[in-house]
Amino acid sequence: MKKTAILTALAAIAILASCADVPEDVISRAENDSVTDSLESKPESRPESPLVFDTVENVTGNAASVLGKKYQNIVLPESIDIPVTDEAYIMTAGRFVPEADIKSGKVDVAKDLEDFALMFAGEKPEHVRSCGTAIPEVDEYFIKRTGSDYKIDPESYKKQKQYFSPEQALESDGIGKYNIEFYGSGSISAAKYTDDWNFRHTGDDAAFVYDLEKDDITGISYSVAGQDYPLTEAVSFAESFVREKLMPFLRNDDRVRALKIYVFEGFGDEAYGLTPGNYYYYILFEHYTGGLPLSTAGAGQQRKDHLVNTELVIGIDIPGEVTEVKNCYPYVSKKRPAEKLLTLESALAHAEYVLAPFEVYKAKKITLEYCAVEAGTSQPLTETVYEYHPTWCLTLAESSQHKRWRLESRKLLCIDAVDGTVRLWDDSQATILFEEKKEV
Repeated sequence: MKKTAILTALAAIAILASCADVPEDVISRAENDSVTDSLESKPESRPESPLVFDTVENVTGNAASVLGKKYQNIVLPESIDIPVTDEAYIMTAGRFVPEADIKSGKVDVAKDLEDFALMFAGEKPEHVRSCGTAIPEVDEYFIKRTGSDYKIDPESYKKQKQYFSPEQALESDGIGKYNIEFYGSGSISAAKYTDDWNFRHTGDDAAFVYDLEKDDITGISYSVAGQDYPLTEAVSFAESFVREKLMPFLRNDDRVRALKIYVFEGFGDEAYGLTPGNYYYYILFEHYTGGLPLSTAGAGQQRKDHLVNTELVIGIDIPGEVTEVKNCYPYVSKKRPAEKLLTLESALAHAEYVLAPFEVYKAKKITLEYCAVEAGTSQPLTETVYEYHPTWCLTLAESSQHKRWRLESRKLLCIDAVDGTVRLWDDSQATILFEEKKEV
């Protein structure tokens, strides 16, 4: 079926490639007493301070010491909570597995798919083929399932373009039971077709969002598959699933951390009866290597240079059962310890110097995350290589929209803690708005 084959291929490309109430960034100086009152000494009119580096432990342990300092164009948040660690890395990564790692057996996608299917679906994978290619059996099931009158064209299957080699990515369907896409990088897209509940998803924004760092979710629950399901139970269950069952497939991770839980309404499928008042949960996690998380900000492959995004989401459509796993993940081929990093104080002084003096950037939060910049490419699914650096990230804005396909959208002021490069990144535009590189 030509249409279905194309859609399936595009979905496969998306998982690898991908993988408001917004405050103004320009603020009147008179309204911000945390910004220096005078413009007489503009940053560009005075000598630039040298970058100051220190051990990872000292840099993370002393980050909050900047509170109370004033900058001409940066407003700090009321508090800074950077976990103290002595472990950070510079990591070489990409979206594809190097051929040498495939030939050596370091990565075996067929075995990984089988192990994952046994864990997730309770059986060995069926209808295995190169990721992104459609087969008549699956298309026939969905035609019947959705009541479509679309007619399958047998010849269309012979014309499909194979975007991935079987050594890089495989797809499996248990007809009417599950679909799994497994990539050598560790990216995963998996869903169960269980009791019809996961056909009740909508594309609307999340009805409710809870920040697990700030919000007390005790006593809050919603109807999930017709049962009352407390948020605390859902988060605890998702954390146990990731820790006990999913971690073997997250080869870069030392640990993960749950960030937010999203509550989506699932009104249902007209063919099977609408069910108002039913919900399903998505729990967003972040990956940790050493003591730092991989940033969730960024985009998939595109023509322009961009930050690289990661995302780990656990979906629950039935209480006590994981029905969806989405993991957008890099393949890390090399990593070396970062002996010293740019201090936050020095990073802010440097950013103050290079940023426009008449604009003020109001930070809602400051974090230290791994960020990577991928070069733009005109060809999708190109084998590019990029490097993750520990990076000071000042969150300037967060979108109030939380879509199933894009849970979080941030605007960041990024200061590379390895080489001092300053970037302004906007998820909503998938664009680096500003970049000033620093020679170290």
